[in-house]
Amino acid sequence: MTLRIKQTCLFAAVLLLMSGAALADVGWMLSPAESRVSFVSVKQGATGEVHHFTEAEGAVSEQGTVSLSIDTASVETGIDVRDERMVDYLFQSAVFPTATLSMKIDMEELSEMEVGETRQLSVTGSLSLVGQSGDVEAELMVSRISDDKVLVATLQPVVVQAESFDLIAGIDTLRELAELSSISAAVPVSAVLVFVKN
Repeated sequence: MTLRIKQTCLFAAVLLLMSGAALADVGWMLSPAESRVSFVSVKQGATGEVHHFTEAEGAVSEQGTVSLSIDTASVETGIDVRDERMVDYLFQSAVFPTATLSMKIDMEELSEMEVGETRQLSVTGSLSLVGQSGDVEAELMVSRISDDKVLVATLQPVVVQAESFDLIAGIDTLRELAELSSISAAVPVSAVLVFVKN
């Protein structure tokens, strides 16, 4: 069994543990097939490339607690060897299989939204990545698509500073392996998330 398959199985096992009683309080569930978390890497100071993750799960509780979990081994850059290097050296997925984001939102405000209505939210969340945690701020657009579906998207990229999450060594390793002069330590992250009423 390959490392990536093992990590995916571990991610699935964690999600199964969240089922049953743990999800009794969940009001909304992420629709992974309709959602995407992507980020941009900039190399040589001028070349930007867009990457994304293919596996994510999330939920919003009735009290407005938002949780998002991303399988870091599911990174997709379009180049297999680069995927493997990011998994091994940047995200250290064998040790830290998931990146998690949690935040609190006003469910009463959102429950008042009519179908077709859009609102903007300024939120602060806690991001956990490769064993490090820190606050991130985001400007979000929330749209009520239907009675049982909500779209949440970043209005502008959230810039994650690599040094804040102990990622500099991993970036340096990627740079050396790819024989590049530079890879930016400031990483813009964007998300389009669809939640379905539980």
